[in-house]
Amino acid sequence: MLASGGERDEERLRASTHFAMATGAEACRLGRPMRFHPLIMEASMLNWISRWALRYAPTPEKSATSMLVTARMELFAAEQRVIDAKLQADYWCTRVSFLEVVQKQGIDPWVNAQAQKADDAPAAAVHGAAGPRLAAST
Repeated sequence: MLASGGERDEERLRASTHFAMATGAEACRLGRPMRFHPLIMEASMLNWISRWALRYAPTPEKSATSMLVTARMELFAAEQRVIDAKLQADYWCTRVSFLEVVQKQGIDPWVNAQAQKADDAPAAAVHGAAGPRLAAST
């Protein structure tokens, strides 16, 4: 009587020493390492992969946590750019107003003011009003 394809595969598998299924006790008794059927190895590998995927797969919560850190950094950078833009706008506004006044009045008021400050500075230093003191005098 002819064996079906599945039965022949099982017989070949049982006869093979490389893929012989053995319990731990049988393996010790026969003095050879325990070997498993490739399908058993494949199933355990698939179980390992599925467990790994469950543990490390990007869940919506993990994605949100990662994206939150990135979004906070982008917000910080945008706020810094806004602060820098405001400072730059203030600078140019002040410069434009200064140049408009110079255009109307000329530069003489500022030249005279600078000369007057230069004359007052040595007198202030003599009186000890040169600025804040860093240490208490003894």
